[in-house]
Amino acid sequence: MLSPNKLLRRISPDAQAYLAPYAITQQLTEGNEIYPLGAPFTHACFPGSAIVSLMTDMENDGATAEKVSIGREGFLGLALVLGGERALSRSVLRVPGSVTLIPMTVLSDAVERFACLRVVTRRYAQTLVVQLMETVAGARLENSNIQVAHWLALAFDRVDGGSLELKQDALAETLGIGRLSASNAFQSLRKQKLVQYSRGRITLLDIDGLRAIAGPRYARIRNAYAWQDASEDNEVLSRGL
Repeated sequence: MLSPNKLLRRISPDAQAYLAPYAITQQLTEGNEIYPLGAPFTHACFPGSAIVSLMTDMENDGATAEKVSIGREGFLGLALVLGGERALSRSVLRVPGSVTLIPMTVLSDAVERFACLRVVTRRYAQTLVVQLMETVAGARLENSNIQVAHWLALAFDRVDGGSLELKQDALAETLGIGRLSASNAFQSLRKQKLVQYSRGRITLLDIDGLRAIAGPRYARIRNAYAWQDASEDNEVLSRGL
C-alpha cells in the first residue's frame, strides 16, 4: 500500500496488504471538518500531505485554539484504538492535501492480527503525549513569534517541497492568537528572510533559521518522533522492541 504516511509505511508488507483493499485516499481542502466533537469514529484518517488540527472551542466567548496538529507522522482515530468510541476534539483540515481513510472496524481487526501495528500505534500514542505536553507549555510560555515559527517548522517537516497553502488568519485561529499578532510574526519571519508569504501560500527560505526561532520545544518534539525514521526491520517491530 503506497502512502506517504509514516505509520503505514512502518508496518509489515503483510499488514499493508491486509489494509490495502479497504484504504481510500482522498484530496481534502483547507477547512474541511473531518469529525465534529463527539462524533462516532467510522474511519481512521492517516494524513499524507495534509495537516489536521484538533481544535478546542470555548462556549462562553467563542475562542478557539489547537490542541495538537497531526501530519504524516500520525493518524486520527487513536482514541478508538485505545478503547474510546467518539471524537474527543473537533478535527479540521488546516493544510490541504491527501489523507488515507481506513474503516475503524478493519483497523481494529488489523491491530489484533498484526503485532507490528500494535507496536506502531503504541509508540505513536506515547509520542503524541509528548507533543501534547509541549503544546500546552508553549501556549503558556512562548510569545506569538515563537509559536508561529514552531508551528511552521513542524509543518514543513511534514510536507514535501518548500511551500504550504495556509492563510495567516487560519494560523491565528489555530494558535489562538490575534490576527495582528499572527501578521506581526509573519512580518518578522519575512524580514529575517526565513519565509515568504503571498496570497495564502507560505514559501520556506531557511529551515535552519526557522528551527532556531522555534527553539527547544520544537527540537524535543522532533526528537520524540525520531523513531519513525530509524532503520528498524519489521522483525524488530513485530517483537515490540
